[in-house]
Amino acid sequence: MNLKQSDMAIFEKRSAIYVLLAISEQPGATKKSIINSGEKENDRTKFDRINEMIELGLVVYRKEEDDPHNSGSLYLTEEGKEVAAHLAKIRNILKKIEKSKKEQEIAE
Repeated sequence: MNLKQSDMAIFEKRSAIYVLLAISEQPGATKKSIINSGEKENDRTKFDRINEMIELGLVVYRKEEDDPHNSGSLYLTEEGKEVAAHLAKIRNILKKIEKSKKEQEIAE
């Protein structure tokens, strides 16, 4: 997958990182469960980000034929897993920095 600079702009949009990491942490989740998790005021935004991630090839949406509710499941593609892994590393680094700052404040 070759992302263009314009494709990279998706990560500047609200809820994009959240959506990708949520799907990474909940493989097989429905659109509804991802949309209903986290901040409640931006449901439409999360819906749009899911669809953009599908269009970019970072997420796949699989419908189950025998599902009476006609809901599908979301999974990361190999490329989506790779991007999510990098984002998770960044998130962990930022958490370490925050923890270190708090410890320094307490020590002072």
